[in-house]
Amino acid sequence: MAIPFASRMANLVLPTIRQVRPGLATSSPSFVADANIIHFNCRYNSTATATTTTTSKDTDPVELSSLPTPPGPFKWESVRAVLSGEFTRVPYAQKLYREHGDVVKLWAFQEMYNIYDPEIFMGILRQEWALPYGAAPNMWPFQVYYKQKCADTMPLMLLQGEKWKNPRHAMQTHMFSPKAADAYQPGINQVVKDASSYLKYNPKPDLNEFLMNVSFEMLAQVLLDRRMGLLRTDQNDKTMTDEKQFVESAVVAFHALGELLLTPDIIKSPTILRFFPVWNKLETSMDQVWDIGMKWLEQAEQEQSEVAFFTKLEAQGQMDRQERLVNLVTFLQAGVDTTSNSLTWAVLELARRPKVQERLRQELNETIDEGGDYHRQYKLPYLKAFMREVQRRSPAAAGNMRKLPYDVQAGDYVLKKDSLILWSQDVYATDPDLLGGDPNEFIPDRWLAYNQVENVKELDPRQPIAVDGFDVLAPAPILSHPLMTTAFGVGPRMCVGSRVAQNEMHSFLSQIVRDYEFEMDPPEQEIQRVAKLLQVPDPFPQIRFHPYSK
Repeated sequence: MAIPFASRMANLVLPTIRQVRPGLATSSPSFVADANIIHFNCRYNSTATATTTTTSKDTDPVELSSLPTPPGPFKWESVRAVLSGEFTRVPYAQKLYREHGDVVKLWAFQEMYNIYDPEIFMGILRQEWALPYGAAPNMWPFQVYYKQKCADTMPLMLLQGEKWKNPRHAMQTHMFSPKAADAYQPGINQVVKDASSYLKYNPKPDLNEFLMNVSFEMLAQVLLDRRMGLLRTDQNDKTMTDEKQFVESAVVAFHALGELLLTPDIIKSPTILRFFPVWNKLETSMDQVWDIGMKWLEQAEQEQSEVAFFTKLEAQGQMDRQERLVNLVTFLQAGVDTTSNSLTWAVLELARRPKVQERLRQELNETIDEGGDYHRQYKLPYLKAFMREVQRRSPAAAGNMRKLPYDVQAGDYVLKKDSLILWSQDVYATDPDLLGGDPNEFIPDRWLAYNQVENVKELDPRQPIAVDGFDVLAPAPILSHPLMTTAFGVGPRMCVGSRVAQNEMHSFLSQIVRDYEFEMDPPEQEIQRVAKLLQVPDPFPQIRFHPYSK
């Protein structure tokens, strides 16, 4: 899951989504980190949004009990949609939006609210920024697992409040800043060069396995200064090594997590869960991740590499040994599926579109010297626009979620405490009236046009913009809202490795696009987007890579 909006927050108003509790009107967001990465020129300003209003310390609190709950479909219609899988599909979200508006109430074994307006959901996030809740309460399968495994030292992603604050600060110190990310770049560069060499001997790889291996190798290089051997050109050895087992188990665990998230509360106790095959699958996979990962971390502890994040974190002294080990093993696991999924959609879009691929290659060849710092985004406007269009059409994570222990106001409605609050970008990202064109067309130039718009803050945020010199309209400014521009989250609980992940993706694409021309093989492949915690292609695309003759 990374957006440079921290410096712009003084210009963003607090919308009418407010928790009624003492001191809220006078409180302000407390940023733990500068989120100045990944974002595509986000000049969107919520003060122009007609659906929200400003508040101040003089504003009287809203009496939430006087507000209605949002409209929505009948209860059993919601259950049917969840059980059938229709709930996760874009057409169903569009249908709910057309029939009920920006905030929709559903019920599927628990009370849920779907939010489609990013400004409404951003208002909820602003309420928790001092000590944010994050999505931790919703990750209940991991909560159950880690309480059994290491109850006294839960990983950062599952902590809240003061318990979350200090380890988060420690983790981000040597990971989040531009200087920190630059320090890891030489290792990332070597991994992408090895990935390029791998494709010479494996021109039509198992793309899913290849990109997961690349992503994992890059993160292991950053965290441990260790190569995992997953990009060897000799693929005759089919032995299940620890490295292969770790990657496989990490993916199985994430998919099992996705299956379990909407499970009724009645089965969430460990005693009942052990009778469910999907829980047993998650538990077995997590045990393998834990055992293998801990072995690597103990080796890193002995080796003390000066460039490894592990060593820097240890020298910092802000976390005890158990905290470091628990957090880093979860960090290693998270690096398998997330970055690789974003790369998958990018590679797929390029393979489908030779002209886009060639235009990107031309920009890269004109800009990058051999051995240059091609992770520097500001030199590559078309690459940025391309990745922004990938995020619009095929986001690795299509939304965000919260479960808060208090009622909040959302527009004209109240959202009840302890309910699941879901935000999805798909409805706005596929709205032709906001996009200014066919949402099924892949057009990076939309974002190049938007980048040329002046005085964005003074424009209607929901109206596309004509730009001189471009045949396409620039999308409405609300589509450049911070929540719409990244898969890594926003605010203090954004992915702590988001800057490194962004550099990894840009480095990989910059190398592979310069070294190869690639195409769909076979040419006609019917591929859909399905939700397995992340958004994944189904079936996985088959792509062939041909060395590029410069």
